[in-house]
Amino acid sequence: MKEEILIPVGTRDYSSILIKIQQAKPQVVSTALGGDDFKALREQVTEMKLDKQMAWLSNQLDWPDFYRAGPDAAFGVFGATWYHYLDLPGVADFVAKYKARWPESEIHVPGNVYYNGYMGMRELILAIERADSTNNIKIIKALEGHKMSALDRMQHFDAWIDPDSHHVQQGIYLAAGNDKPRDKTDRLKIIGMGDPMAVADANESSCKLESYADTPTYET
Repeated sequence: MKEEILIPVGTRDYSSILIKIQQAKPQVVSTALGGDDFKALREQVTEMKLDKQMAWLSNQLDWPDFYRAGPDAAFGVFGATWYHYLDLPGVADFVAKYKARWPESEIHVPGNVYYNGYMGMRELILAIERADSTNNIKIIKALEGHKMSALDRMQHFDAWIDPDSHHVQQGIYLAAGNDKPRDKTDRLKIIGMGDPMAVADANESSCKLESYADTPTYET
């Protein structure tokens, strides 16, 4: 038996919802929340110890949303795009440079949000160089269909920018809380991974973007 519970954006008190879930005694709870809503939910789940009573599946768990909450916040199974302990070329150096640049940060190592921001800015700068222009249309065209190697991205799979939807198609790591951490930052355990083709949205082609003719053009 399946049941869906719709939650208003901005919810901070989940007690009535969690009591309902507790009484239903499901085997699995799958959540689809983000940001502060997600943080509040996870904090209250652990307070009620529901993380121990049933299995939890979540969409991507962003590093800043749970890092300061402590290791108990990383319960269940969830998606991640990157992790600072991936055994891949460049990762250790990237982490060392982050620590040197941000020694006072409360987030002691780079997480997926920092990683995605860095990669996004890097690819934008490289696209400007390929286009030899700051014209927005030329930059967009330089990004459409652009392929990015796994080595350059410090991931296990090559990635690319879908020319129709402009989404970055990249691999996804399946993660859980780490029961044998090597240090206080080692919050996740990578338990699986999916290549971009396997995890791509089946409805990707239905995304319709504004045409070039209708897109304002400018150059800085």
